[in-house]
Amino acid sequence: MADALEVRFYTGCADPVDVALRLARKCQQRGWRTLVVGPQSALKSLSARLWALDGFWAHAGPGEASLQRRSPLVLDVEPGPAEGFTALIHLGAEVVLAPTGVRQVFEVVGEDSEAREAGRARFRHYRTQGLTPEHHEVAA
Repeated sequence: MADALEVRFYTGCADPVDVALRLARKCQQRGWRTLVVGPQSALKSLSARLWALDGFWAHAGPGEASLQRRSPLVLDVEPGPAEGFTALIHLGAEVVLAPTGVRQVFEVVGEDSEAREAGRARFRHYRTQGLTPEHHEVAA
């Protein structure tokens, strides 16, 4: 039997990219292949922070198809038909469908009113799918 999809919301994030970075590190420590989906600006910021870390952290960005097939961490503006990921970290506002095989979805929600409203809509969407998302308020 396939593992059930688990969804966790991290809300009130003053710096959603920092939260995504911390979540990606946890995924890496667990040996999970991870897909980060979000707006181009957030992905660019995340990539810059990954390069600034001590030690090399392999990752592939949008448009790097050959690297994406091999990378343990992939950054892209949409999940597309990708498979082989254990976790999805979502920085965007719209509902995205997790690729086949994903067992963990981490929804990162900013602290502004527009981000909160979009996060609430995504939370309701998961509930209509029969899922019970967990909620975590991020401390400042």
